[in-house]
Amino acid sequence: MSSVLEKLRTGSDSTIMQVVFAAVVISFVGWGVGNKGGSQTDTVATVNGEAITGIDFAREYRAEEQRASQRSQGGLTDDMRAELREKVTEGLIRKHALAQEARRLGLEVSTGEIAQSLLGFTFLLDDQKQFDKKAYEDYLRRIGQTRANFEESLRLELLIQKLQSLMMLGASVSEPAIQRDWVEGHTKVDITYVRVRASAFTEQINPDDATVTKYADEHKDTVQARYDQDFSRLYDKPELVNLRLIRLGVAQDGMGVAELKIRLEKAKAEIDGGAEFGDVAKRWSEDPSAVDGGLQSDLAVPQLATAVGDALRALQPGQLSAIMVGDTDVRLYKLETRTPARTVPIDEVRKDIALALLRDEQAPAKAKEFAEGTLLTQWKQAGAPPAAALEPLHLDVDTTGLVAVGDPGGLMAPPEDMMKAARDAAVGTVLGQAFEREGTYWVGAVTNRQDADMAEFTRDADTIREQALWTQRGGFVQAWMADVVARAKVTK
Repeated sequence: MSSVLEKLRTGSDSTIMQVVFAAVVISFVGWGVGNKGGSQTDTVATVNGEAITGIDFAREYRAEEQRASQRSQGGLTDDMRAELREKVTEGLIRKHALAQEARRLGLEVSTGEIAQSLLGFTFLLDDQKQFDKKAYEDYLRRIGQTRANFEESLRLELLIQKLQSLMMLGASVSEPAIQRDWVEGHTKVDITYVRVRASAFTEQINPDDATVTKYADEHKDTVQARYDQDFSRLYDKPELVNLRLIRLGVAQDGMGVAELKIRLEKAKAEIDGGAEFGDVAKRWSEDPSAVDGGLQSDLAVPQLATAVGDALRALQPGQLSAIMVGDTDVRLYKLETRTPARTVPIDEVRKDIALALLRDEQAPAKAKEFAEGTLLTQWKQAGAPPAAALEPLHLDVDTTGLVAVGDPGGLMAPPEDMMKAARDAAVGTVLGQAFEREGTYWVGAVTNRQDADMAEFTRDADTIREQALWTQRGGFVQAWMADVVARAKVTK
């Protein structure tokens, strides 16, 4: 319904619109606005004891399903429908919880306000800008709703909007906070940094065989869980083949597949006559593998096209396939080797898994020790990243470029606390600690900076204050509404 309300803002300030508005209100009083229709027997959920009926759900779901079907050209799957049902249910719970809070605060929506909102539907007005009752009834019939249900939904949306407006008035932001946020958004720094990941240290962790065996014996469940987790990727090995290929493709305004098949038959005749397949592939094939004599290694048979897999299954190593004719090319294969499918038993890899788990456990501490000790200390002493310490670990030095210290960036940007530390740091300063985020340690130095222009802040203070207030209010309202919904007692 929020998309509908966006259309209801054409206003009623003009004299003509005031007259129309009055007529609509009188019409509504005559019709009797506000009674819900339909059975209340089916309950989808309750919110603080108030029922969301099956009729409410069906009406919302039908509208959402129509929109989703229009967006999904391939139609809705069962999973998509289940996700849509959950979305509609959560949306109704949110609306009911917020409407209850609005009523608790004494807010209400009058018949006149509903009438005024309907004036925003320009297609409900006739040529004289008068409200057209028949057009309204036709519209309700098209969307499959009764007047009472439609107006109750509209009342609910308007009530929540009133609640949002009221909460907006409760948010404020202090002058020092406004200035601080503006300065952070307009102060830019360039940080030269190194990211120290735990993975850089795994190969350095090499416990003896007795330690690995003891770990495997003491952590059997953990080893089994890792085996199960990686089974399809590492241990359920498909049939693999090494093969060679000659492919001739159809080119625009060139030979068709019939002519190409004749050419490929000539190439095959050379091979049958004793020529090496690889040499013929280098001369004839148009596939990228031609430079390697058509060789393609370690191909998983289940991942090949069905026709290719079927053709290869009939071959023994060294044999050629029949010429395969497709819509856009012709192909000839030679099977070089075949490795049967197999399942690697856990006993065969138990110690390997235990070693990997040991490394995973110990590597983070080594990364922390290197970042906070070796790297940070040597950088401060030398005034530059210590290349001799970084190169064996394949750790790179990078720069942010000039970025605002208040910009959160993303996962590839420095941690927020690192940016805050750089805010007041002079150029050349090595930041005083290693900053950790999700197991990665960042060490860096400020190599350039561009300070905020406080004269600009003074000149545009009113605009900046207004923008900051709206931002603060928006965030406050969203957080407050989320809290109202979270505190609601919901049963499904």
